[in-house]
Amino acid sequence: MHTLLHSIQGNAVNAGLTAADAVWLATAILHSQHPDDLGFSPIHIRDQVFMYELTKAQPRTVYQHIVQHVTASQPANPNRRRMLTELPNGYRRLYIEGDAFHPSREGGQSTPKVEDLPRDLRRWLPWYEQWSKDHLSKLSGSPMDDPLERLAGTWTFGDADSYLREMRDGWEGRP
Repeated sequence: MHTLLHSIQGNAVNAGLTAADAVWLATAILHSQHPDDLGFSPIHIRDQVFMYELTKAQPRTVYQHIVQHVTASQPANPNRRRMLTELPNGYRRLYIEGDAFHPSREGGQSTPKVEDLPRDLRRWLPWYEQWSKDHLSKLSGSPMDDPLERLAGTWTFGDADSYLREMRDGWEGRP
């Protein structure tokens, strides 16, 4: 892993990647640096792109790629890439084959094309293959597998029991 990071730090300055490929690579770097984290905030990914100077795209463009253009669950606009998966907390992680995606992204690319990466960064593609296998095994049996358990912690209206009592008040008299 150290040699993978070294390839970024030593040679990728101003790599000239597209915004999409830079986002994918920055997210891969984050996953390699923080293997226990399930995902990362869009801002953290954006900052990683610029820390390593992976693209000459504007910060706004990179952010838009993170939250929409390469996020699998979003409608394709303008491309069908599905490089990131949005987690219930709004964080993103690399897309893994089998993740849910918007139907308009069917057949969309989930990694950079090998020919689009500088030679010294191509080793991230085999890294991703191994990471995705390892990550799938981590997710197996986790709350992320159960759609109802994914909702845990998302309630923002205070005490759920009080809310339901309030909503049901006078229920009997309703048609």
